Amino acid sequence: MRTHFLSSQERQETREFYESAFPEDSKEFVDFYYQWVVGQNDIFVADRIQGDRYWNQAMVHINQHMLSVNGSRMAAPYLVAVATRPECRRQGIMHGMLERALQDMYRRQYAFAFLMPANPAYYTGLGFRYFPNQPGVWQAQAMGAEFGEFFQGMSWRQAGPQDIARMCPFANRVLRRSFQLSIFWEEGYVKRLLAETAAEQGGVLLLEAGRALQGILAYGMEEGEEGQKTAEIKDILLSQELTSAMRTHLESAGISEKRSLSASAEVQFQRCIQEAACRAALPGCAISFPPMEMMVRILDLFTFVPLLQNSSPQTLHIEVKDAMIPSNGGPFDITLGPEGGRICRPPSPGDGREQIDIADLTEILLKDVPVSIHEWV
Repeated sequence: MRTHFLSSQERQETREFYESAFPEDSKEFVDFYYQWVVGQNDIFVADRIQGDRYWNQAMVHINQHMLSVNGSRMAAPYLVAVATRPECRRQGIMHGMLERALQDMYRRQYAFAFLMPANPAYYTGLGFRYFPNQPGVWQAQAMGAEFGEFFQGMSWRQAGPQDIARMCPFANRVLRRSFQLSIFWEEGYVKRLLAETAAEQGGVLLLEAGRALQGILAYGMEEGEEGQKTAEIKDILLSQELTSAMRTHLESAGISEKRSLSASAEVQFQRCIQEAACRAALPGCAISFPPMEMMVRILDLFTFVPLLQNSSPQTLHIEVKDAMIPSNGGPFDITLGPEGGRICRPPSPGDGREQIDIADLTEILLKDVPVSIHEWV
């Protein structure tokens, strides 16, 4: 067995494997994915010789995203389409392949990798942990019809390529206001988003009041057996002015209690406002907020720590263990504060340092870092 990255042509030849591993994806979505994503991503595989050719036993797609971290831009790998052929499972193939892939990402000096897990327990064993400060699972609940009046004078319309120059600064401004770590919106990202949501029978809508952009809504659409349409909300961003006005409206209407798991009261209230906007944009459709909780794996501590900010200064004198990426192991002095993070190896580490695994350290370092990453692929 060998593990390696596929060439551009070989990546296109994985479509049969993808379709057999993920039969729930529509042909339209797979067409989009292999046109827009596979042409630019990496695919790492484990294969073996069979007859006169190599046969892929397992694969992981590594899709690079541009992120904003405390105002700085950086690329990070997003792991998707993790699959092993049925006859090759429970042989340790995937674990070994992912370990080599993560080590390669470290050599490329990525700070961290992230994914949306189908089986969280499996990725925990590879050093992944959930981002500890991301919006929790949200269950949409019916909102009253009186909110239709709030959007009078505003209009929703389909976005197109001509709107990208307005959408990017708006989205980045909204995200930066609430989150330290989020997707960075740029032209290529929005072009792909338009194609992605179209493949999911949805789209991207803009909320406008006159010439002023007040919101962006990205969604896919599913149709049930009885023709009931459900909009799956990929992302919704609302201006600060609109959010403040809706907050006042909701409070005056006495509607402020919504339930969310592992989320603060402020996040609950934001979700309530977002839900009201979605129902106004997509009347007659059921609204679904699919959980998009991400897990993260630190790849390079010396690249990762300087990205962080913490309003309350914190200093750690620790001994880190990382069985997968040994360079992350050993004694470290880490300081976090409002101006950023610092990390160094002490000249004389001494004894008595707290020993901590890289995964547990991840939770400590990100505890106060609000995160918003809403990605399907």
